[in-house]
Amino acid sequence: DYGQFKCLCLGGTFDRMHNGHKLLLSVAALLLSDGGRMVIGVTGDQLLAKKALKELLESGPVRCLRVLSFLRAVRPKLIYDAVKITDPYGPAIVDPELEAIVVSRETASGGAACNKKRLENGLNEMHVYTTGLMGKSTDNSTLDDAADMKDKISSSDIRNTSIVAKCAEVGAVEWARRSDPELEPYTIGLTGGIACGKSTVSKRMAALFNVPIVDCDKLGHKAYVKGTKCFEDVVNAFGAEIVGEDGEIERKKLAGVLFSDPETKAAKFETLNGIVWPRIAEMIKEEKMRLKREGATFVVVEAAILLEAGWDRIVDEVWLVLTSHKVQVARLMERNGFDEAECDKRISAQKPAAERIPKCHVVVPNDGTAEELDPLLTKLWPHVVDRAPATLLNAPAGSLRQRWKWVAVDVLHMSVELASDWWRVIHDKHCEGHRHYHNLSHLSEMLFYADQFELSRPDSLFLAIFFHDIIYEPTLKDNELKSAQLFRDFAAEVNAAYEPTSAGGATNPLTGGPPLCKEDVDEVAAWIERTASHMNGPAEGDLAYFLDADLAVLAREPAGYARYTQQIRAEYAHVEDSDWCAGRPAVMQRFLDADQLYFNNGTRAAWEERARANMSAELTAIATTPLKAEPPVRVGLCGGVRTTGGIAGRMPGIRTTLRRVSSYSCSRTRGRYPTRSSRDGTPMEPALKSARGAPGGIFSSQIDGRLIWLRVTCGPSDSGDILSPES
Repeated sequence: DYGQFKCLCLGGTFDRMHNGHKLLLSVAALLLSDGGRMVIGVTGDQLLAKKALKELLESGPVRCLRVLSFLRAVRPKLIYDAVKITDPYGPAIVDPELEAIVVSRETASGGAACNKKRLENGLNEMHVYTTGLMGKSTDNSTLDDAADMKDKISSSDIRNTSIVAKCAEVGAVEWARRSDPELEPYTIGLTGGIACGKSTVSKRMAALFNVPIVDCDKLGHKAYVKGTKCFEDVVNAFGAEIVGEDGEIERKKLAGVLFSDPETKAAKFETLNGIVWPRIAEMIKEEKMRLKREGATFVVVEAAILLEAGWDRIVDEVWLVLTSHKVQVARLMERNGFDEAECDKRISAQKPAAERIPKCHVVVPNDGTAEELDPLLTKLWPHVVDRAPATLLNAPAGSLRQRWKWVAVDVLHMSVELASDWWRVIHDKHCEGHRHYHNLSHLSEMLFYADQFELSRPDSLFLAIFFHDIIYEPTLKDNELKSAQLFRDFAAEVNAAYEPTSAGGATNPLTGGPPLCKEDVDEVAAWIERTASHMNGPAEGDLAYFLDADLAVLAREPAGYARYTQQIRAEYAHVEDSDWCAGRPAVMQRFLDADQLYFNNGTRAAWEERARANMSAELTAIATTPLKAEPPVRVGLCGGVRTTGGIAGRMPGIRTTLRRVSSYSCSRTRGRYPTRSSRDGTPMEPALKSARGAPGGIFSSQIDGRLIWLRVTCGPSDSGDILSPES
């Protein structure tokens, strides 16, 4: 069957690309003739609501990119079109060029359903080509027809197993605890949404591992008791009327003040949180130190608002308890007696799990019973025990955290606690899931080259390296400015904690001055901002070394450069292929047009030629990448009920409208499928509804692949002002 078809399609979620996906995609690629087109429907978010652990699914753009990358490795000269689908059919029921659909034995019925829809739409029936199913065994064998479907490899199983694997990875690269092992136990911050079962998880951890629990809800009740400064601050902020007869703050009276005016509610809560949250943080640390004195080596801090309150900065790692929406609702209805609408209101008022996950180290699914948690917790716990001893002070020589320890503790004389806290900020930022190149490995590569340079201020260069990509979100344009600002925040915190340790107050051994003077802070911040435009302006000294090290990747050997381009493309997975193939060459060309890529004579002599060769090769590769051809858009016009004379009678206005839409060719469709002119007495709306399955509407459009319906409601004149230019 090799090369049998010119155009075919297939679909799937394609999460965590596994051998089952690769089999399906490979078969489809082999069925196409040279230059053929493959349409891949990748399941969109609208169809994923019932997926197990849907919050752990890879994003749609990442899944699309993985599919395209694999297919181009299999048959690079085919045309691939990966599209997000929002219904079970996608382009399979509207693309007239499709000749076949490739399905697995599990989804064979989907092929028949698509063909049924195609016939209803007046399109040809596709050949349904069925592949086998891959099993879970490591021998890459397919399952026979009698095999149990539970034995097939699946993305949901991989998502489940990835929880333990991710937990193991947390401590594998440059990990260091925040807490001082002499003063505090190793601390797990446990958080999650309403009715997700945080207390159930913490109780099981206490039972299984003999770990004490710090309940932040209970601490919160104690934070503003009578006689404390917090009590005075709250009363001063909200008035004496919130104090009850016993002299304590009454929570109901306080709530009455907070909710009294919807317009000021947010500001009042911000004021209250600004008073209470710092006090609770102090109480958490006090409780941890007490437990350490009593012999505890581990502790769990349970807090629903752990991330919102910034308490993740006072724990060693963060665990998120994850529960499906269905189970959350059921628990709230049973526990609180809410109806379903109230449950949805309470759940939607909180930060969704998808926004919490990037800030958490471990995810604990909890849809079942308390006992069902035990096997997973038992697998997770040994990894916690393994990473707990790692500190900034026992970092291996040459490691990133050892370098950070040198600049933070030895040069800037930061306390170990403050230095450890900021190391974890740097570490966790660079381990964000969307980073593939701008991660800890990039810092290691830059520091490797920094060791070979003759630097006048290695401390400044190290700080610039550690902070230059600390904020990195490919969809934003101000990463460098935000990174520089976070460095300034760091410097302010360092200087605020500065205590002179010599008679003259000079502690920086490289300068004889304070740890971070204003001139040093401004210089490093300027270096960070300069990475937004390497080639703009001259550079010399340490700045030249810094900029050259940042672009050293361009001069890797060809295989290393190819890995770099793949990593960058993965970070920009949200960018469509056509946009990437236009935008990336423009960036590369700007570098190639520069007189020089590197500022230092030594690095320029060693790297310039290879860097230019690498970028030229990348431009050639992008230029030869087959891209999907944009299909022609057919616009069907349907006259409205206020037309006089039907479509033909309003042709001048319709032509004007079409000029504003796109290039056009007009033809009268009176009495023919899929529209009828109102001149023959048949209303337009029923005709449109009957033909395409959706009602018309003034200036509305229905997009079903390659056909756009535009309903035009004409006025009494031929002025052509049917649609405004904006419409």
